[in-house]
Amino acid sequence: MQQIVLVLLSLLALSSASPRTSTSKRENTREGITFPLHKRSSHGPVRPGLLSAKELASNKAVTDVDGLQATRNALIDKYVEGAAAKRALAEKRAARDAEHKREEERLGKKRAVKDIAMTNHNFDTVYSATLQLGTPPKEFSVLLDTGSSDTWVTASNCNCISVGCTSCAAGASWDPSTSSTYSARGKILAISYGSGTVAGYTGSDVASLGGFSIADQVVGIVNQSAAVLPGSVEGLMGLAFGSIAHAGGTPWWLRVLAGEAGETLDNPTMSFWLSRYIESRDGSDSTQPGGQFTIGGTNSSLYTGDIAYFDVIQPAKWWAINLEAVGRDGLDNVSVDSPSAISLVDSGTTLIAGQDIVVDAVIGSLEGAMKAEAIAAKLRGFYALPCDSNTTVSFTFSGQTYTMSSHDLLYTRIDDLRPNYCLSSLFVYSSADRHSIDFRNPYSPYWIIGAAFLKNVYSVYTLGDSANDGTPAGIQGMGNLGTTAKVGFARLSDVKGEIGMATRASNENDSGSTGSSTAASVTLSLDSSTNLPLGVIPGLTTEVVVVTATNEGAAPGPSAGSNAAVKAVGSASAVAAVSSLLVAGLALL
Repeated sequence: MQQIVLVLLSLLALSSASPRTSTSKRENTREGITFPLHKRSSHGPVRPGLLSAKELASNKAVTDVDGLQATRNALIDKYVEGAAAKRALAEKRAARDAEHKREEERLGKKRAVKDIAMTNHNFDTVYSATLQLGTPPKEFSVLLDTGSSDTWVTASNCNCISVGCTSCAAGASWDPSTSSTYSARGKILAISYGSGTVAGYTGSDVASLGGFSIADQVVGIVNQSAAVLPGSVEGLMGLAFGSIAHAGGTPWWLRVLAGEAGETLDNPTMSFWLSRYIESRDGSDSTQPGGQFTIGGTNSSLYTGDIAYFDVIQPAKWWAINLEAVGRDGLDNVSVDSPSAISLVDSGTTLIAGQDIVVDAVIGSLEGAMKAEAIAAKLRGFYALPCDSNTTVSFTFSGQTYTMSSHDLLYTRIDDLRPNYCLSSLFVYSSADRHSIDFRNPYSPYWIIGAAFLKNVYSVYTLGDSANDGTPAGIQGMGNLGTTAKVGFARLSDVKGEIGMATRASNENDSGSTGSSTAASVTLSLDSSTNLPLGVIPGLTTEVVVVTATNEGAAPGPSAGSNAAVKAVGSASAVAAVSSLLVAGLALL
């Protein structure tokens, strides 16, 4: 009986809850159906202001981080086109970075960027760093050369085979038999440079520079030389691409950037700041602090503003980029047409070599300028300028213009040949005229941009990225193929370093350094047996105006009218040396 009553009560409840149809005048109007909303009991956000201290202490709620993130993502996906794909890419990058970090920890590696002190030899002629070679390690002062790819040092039995050769006169020489880690390779080595030739054989050994050590680096051991290098330079390290390496093997710098030295670098990048002035008060010391070579990135204290990057011309052999125009004070830019625009950026070259029609237009039109071959036939290709010239020259790459100091335009004095005249650091090297002796193959460099320009900028050499997702460019075979490589320039900052770098300051008229200074002149007697800097011709009497820093550590800078940092050369009999010796680091391939 009770069950029947319960059923009847249930039916009554259902009938009372059923919607009723109105019989009023609104019988043709549909009424809305109401759905009651119920709040579920759940652990929502815990707001401290709504709970007592006791309740907060005993609260066991766990924040649903994933749920909150999913809520945010769902809203973004709803209104932002492509958001899901972008988030998926970001998650992929994060996973990749985490994997790289785990791999580095597993291998005991660390990320690195290192600054390496350089030496300035013979008044801004070449710049070197210290290479340690073999076991036990022996130190060599090696020229850092972005215009070639081989690493070599002089052998203990090195012989000079030409008049004026100085490469074998260096202080350090190497006997591979003294190294327990040396391995012979049996390959004959022969390399031609703008300053002469070197020959010998190859081997492999531990090679370290700036704390980066490669265990089996291919090196050349030079036992015959016809090259002219400063007496304190004992070898060369090439920093260009492996495709032009004569000794074989991947260049040292590429192996370091690939992580073979046991450290993962911040960037597949090298960069340079080259010093300009000599700090010696008497000029007797021909080596001075040379600036800074950075591996693994850049040193932001050495430049100001952004770095402008320019694509390396393919296929990559050198750090070659396109030059757009050259100009100077009082003259509109002179355009450089393709293919004559190919410009090799070369830290191993002292001067600037260029195309005849452009050099003639820019330098030849200066007041008082004259072709130096009118003074001495052996100076063909050079221009002579009044030594009181205060002209700045500019170089434009892809719309970015950089100015070269007037102090760097005047390379060396020739007073005994023509009083108060200097040779220009910008000289004729190439011609597009097939009938000219200076004709160059259209696919070879028409311009060599050396230290005379590079002292005025912070220069960067990077492998770039191999993909748009930031994946580092890889190392293959004889080294990176250079398909994403770039050269960068930035304007110098005011710097005061801890490795002998002077404070540099710029003014609106000159990109060179300024400041109080003391000038002193000395005369160096040079003959064919003297260890000469590249570009100084044997047999000349050389007067050097030396500029020194103040006690406050300000940048050495030329005093007014002193024509500072300009070298003076003497006797006409010595001009018989070929002018190509003035191009220090160009590999003739």
